[in-house]
Amino acid sequence: MANSSRQNKLPSPAQSALYALFPAAESIRSDIAVGDIPESVNLEETIKAGEELFRASVEALLDGFAIFTSIRDNHDRIIDFRYEYINDAGCRLNQRSREDLVGHTLLELFPAQKDLGLIEAYAQVVETGEPLIRENLVYEDVFGNGQRMTRVFDLRTGKLGDGFVVVWRDVTEKKRIEESEREQRTMAEALRDTAAILNGTLRIDEVLDQILTQMGRVLPYDTANLMLLEDGMARIVRYQGYKERGLEDVVLTHRLSLEKANNLKWMAETGKPQAIPDTWQSPDWIRLPRSNWIRSYAGAPLQVRGRTIGFLNVNSASQGLYTDKHAGRLQVFAEHAALAIENARLYHEVEQLALTDEVTGLLNRRGLNELGRRELERAARYGSFLSAMMLDIDHFKDVNDSFSHAAGDQVLQFLGKLFLKSLRTSDIVSRYGGEEFLILLPETKLSSAAWVAERLRKLVSANPIPTTEGNVRITVSLGVATMSHETEELADLVKKVDAALYQAKQSGRNRIVVQKASLSA
Repeated sequence: MANSSRQNKLPSPAQSALYALFPAAESIRSDIAVGDIPESVNLEETIKAGEELFRASVEALLDGFAIFTSIRDNHDRIIDFRYEYINDAGCRLNQRSREDLVGHTLLELFPAQKDLGLIEAYAQVVETGEPLIRENLVYEDVFGNGQRMTRVFDLRTGKLGDGFVVVWRDVTEKKRIEESEREQRTMAEALRDTAAILNGTLRIDEVLDQILTQMGRVLPYDTANLMLLEDGMARIVRYQGYKERGLEDVVLTHRLSLEKANNLKWMAETGKPQAIPDTWQSPDWIRLPRSNWIRSYAGAPLQVRGRTIGFLNVNSASQGLYTDKHAGRLQVFAEHAALAIENARLYHEVEQLALTDEVTGLLNRRGLNELGRRELERAARYGSFLSAMMLDIDHFKDVNDSFSHAAGDQVLQFLGKLFLKSLRTSDIVSRYGGEEFLILLPETKLSSAAWVAERLRKLVSANPIPTTEGNVRITVSLGVATMSHETEELADLVKKVDAALYQAKQSGRNRIVVQKASLSA
């Protein structure tokens, strides 16, 4: 009889909650046979002690814990749930006191629960007995402090009579840290890839395109561009996203004055990045018809040795997207872009020094070989003409001896400028060595090349050359040749024109020799 009465005892609500949340506890309970309980045990006191112990354990939890009962309509449908119990942690998470919660309903206190479909989900738990587990539940509502907040929760529910019990954990800060770590990893990877690109090539266009691409991994944007400053005007030189918006014509033609663009002017003067969360409300933003769609902006100056040479910009159609955090990230990419531009400039200068003559500024022999090889290959590929002339200053040693070597350099400089002014931009003019000049004439027959050579000879002899030591009069000898089917390399053409020049000098100077024929002065 005693055993029968004990078997019919119902577990307390707290015990039921325990079993609902931790099925293993229910399994342990069911494994204990009623006959195993000694007669001397007071089951009521044991249950009460267990309930108090369980309540103390629940109150010690850092996670929220609550018990709800169902509220049904006239058709026996669950329409809401009432708080029956909540622990201290749950009160803190809800930012309300226990008195503000117990006895009140979910929809009364947190109406957003319905919009998220949670009321229906809890009802399913009650009707079916199946537990509900939700992770990373993004929840926006008005909490106890009266402010609307967005929180992220993990929760688990279990059936309890005609209600349910729930345990939930606020993982907002955890997710924020995880997101921050993810962003930092992505940023580090993007910067690593950017550095690899920067170190792997000096092709500036390729580098800048890749910088915009890598930047998009950590900075959302609808359009992005890189501007360079030219005489106080900012011009877009690289861009992404404009073609998709039908704005490619804008970036190709648009010039923006720093005096009119306050945001660019401020960055140029301070060297600091800038974020404009709402361009429509910013006095620093110029609203133009084709760019009125931009609602949020971030920019960073490109600086080389403390001087602003341009800007890196991102635009979004979403208001409030960019913050100072985004501007700071953009600044890191701007530093890479500025470094790429500076490296390309220095490389170009070094390349120019390697390919040009320091006295005249014309191509040197190395530069001639580089461009001449391309012209020879092009002429051979398309069957076009390529002629050459080699020019030597007659008795140049006398100029150096009678005037000075400085005056001799001024003579060379004068001739270099004269040749560039008198020839086509497509012609290749070089100082071949000493007082010799070699000129390549693309798309030019031998007869036309001979005419050009004679014109240059007369120009030189007719014009006294001013130097710091006085005017100097000189004459020149020229050899002229053209490529043929046997001309396989530039050296073959140079050899032919050099032989013609030798003939001109041996024949008395101040004349031209066209291959084997001589045209006297």
